[in-house]
Amino acid sequence: MPESAVINGASQNRMAGEHSPASTLSVRLWRLLRLLASLKLTLMGLLGLAMATLGAARGLDATGWLVAAPLALLAVNLAAAIWVTPLFRVKPALFGFHVGLMSLFIALAASQLTRFKGHFEITEGQAFDPALIKVDRQPFITPDLPMREAFHQGSLSVQYAPDMVRRETESLIHFPTGERYQASDGRPLVIGDTRFYLTHNKGFSLVVDWYGRDGRITQMGTINFPSYPRLLNSQSVQWQTPGGERLEMRLRPRTIPREQAWVLDQAKSANVVWVTDGHGTEQRLVPGEELNLANGKLRLQKLSLWIGYRVFHDPSLFWLFASAIVTLSLLGAHLWIRITSLQMDPLASEERHR
Repeated sequence: MPESAVINGASQNRMAGEHSPASTLSVRLWRLLRLLASLKLTLMGLLGLAMATLGAARGLDATGWLVAAPLALLAVNLAAAIWVTPLFRVKPALFGFHVGLMSLFIALAASQLTRFKGHFEITEGQAFDPALIKVDRQPFITPDLPMREAFHQGSLSVQYAPDMVRRETESLIHFPTGERYQASDGRPLVIGDTRFYLTHNKGFSLVVDWYGRDGRITQMGTINFPSYPRLLNSQSVQWQTPGGERLEMRLRPRTIPREQAWVLDQAKSANVVWVTDGHGTEQRLVPGEELNLANGKLRLQKLSLWIGYRVFHDPSLFWLFASAIVTLSLLGAHLWIRITSLQMDPLASEERHR
């Protein structure tokens, strides 16, 4: 046997028994992709999503992470399936549908980590301050809320039908630029990615000044009474002055005939406040009057109205909507192509039904 033949045979045997590092890495990567694309992983993601959704419905803490994790797993599972499935490469609409579905999972996961919910009360004439907001849902990523004095609350009016049936609520918003906006029940105030929705909570508010012992104003603010007319017979509030004295303030709103339609606005504000101090002494206070106390002086500027808002902040809303529209459109295109191809090829259709 020629020497060259022996050498070539040995070389081929070595090549058959050994793999280069690049080929070994490719095989391992392919196996990993096949594992990530498995239906078992899909089932795990769906079960995790169902359990997280159930936990969120029951108000469990950290539900943002609980929902985002299985959504991220499903997105990875879908991305791997797109990569290892040859069928997607010959059917563009089907490929696009799965890419859209993957982007929808990613957007939903991002929404769970960035969504913010809160609520606050604001009085006519008062400037917006993020410090007023009470957090209902704190996201993992700190939200970029509107700055202080992004707007001022203007006049409020609430329409009521007979039998105290609430109708339209209107809230006038003033911006620093001089522009105005009329918010209503079906028309929220939108600033960037933050939405301010009107609530049914509203009532009377006191605008007051507090003077220290030196006669200087040390604090200006508002005191909100319970919701009106829902709590018509409970129009009282406990308030502690900056000087440490506790006061009870009561209103006696005007009687509204239940059989009449009416409007709750500035004109319906009560014009007298009854103040009881810690010694049980009751005094009558009207706008412009002052109440002398041991550690300072309280001055009532005016009686006004307050309104409650719900705050919703989610920067991923646009991507959620866009992903959903694209995904549904591509699914429709794929089904239309599928049905059209079967109608044009009746023999193929018969073979499929045999």
